[in-house]
Amino acid sequence: MLMRGLPACKRKEKALEESSKKVRVDIPISVAPISAMGAPEIALEVKVSPAIESDPIARVVDPPMPSSPPTEFQVPEPPLEKEKEVRKKKIRRALRKSQRKAQEDHQAKVEHLIKERNEVDRSFKDRSVEVKVLQEALCKEKEASIELKAILDLEEERRKRAEAKIAKLKEQILRLISEASARSIEVFKVSSKMRDLNVKFGQEAFNKGYKLCEESVTNKFSELDLDFLYEGASEEVVLDAATQSSGLYRYPLNSAAFFLSYRLSLA
Repeated sequence: MLMRGLPACKRKEKALEESSKKVRVDIPISVAPISAMGAPEIALEVKVSPAIESDPIARVVDPPMPSSPPTEFQVPEPPLEKEKEVRKKKIRRALRKSQRKAQEDHQAKVEHLIKERNEVDRSFKDRSVEVKVLQEALCKEKEASIELKAILDLEEERRKRAEAKIAKLKEQILRLISEASARSIEVFKVSSKMRDLNVKFGQEAFNKGYKLCEESVTNKFSELDLDFLYEGASEEVVLDAATQSSGLYRYPLNSAAFFLSYRLSLA
């Protein structure tokens, strides 16, 4: 069995030597998009010849790996990549700076808003105290207005009662005055003073009428002598001192003489 294994080991070593000559290494560098949080990632891809993949011995036995990578696999970084890396660093610094500036602005805005909120809270508390004081004053005013309204209602009721009482008293007074006037008139009518006044008024009216008639007759018939009217009278009125002082004129009691003088005055 040892003799059978030796040719197999030789074939395997020979295949490995041939495959090591055919190995081609491709290291494409893929630049990931620049982010503000990390550096770009570099993906390494190693392509193996299909001869090694198709060899069953290579699939079973892995080749020994060296402890350190060989020098031929270390690809030097070109200057363009350095410039890109520098540009990326600048971009990252600018992004960090703008982010820091945005954070500072945001923090300042937040502090300003907090200050405004504190002022609003303070003014709200002050307004709340003022509103509470005004509400208490309004409640007191309402209570006072209710009391005043009750007092005014009582005064109005009293005024109405007083007006009704005054109206009744006026009616009673007018009725009493009219009754008293009627009684006094009736009493005065039947009194002696009223009779004396009636007699006096009648005499004065008769004397005035007789005088007017006499004057009119005398004026119209100035050429006539009318003394015969008084000479033929059966009765004469003798005026006493009181009658003379009262200003009464003498008048004939002869009705014929008076009627004649009256007709002459009308003629």
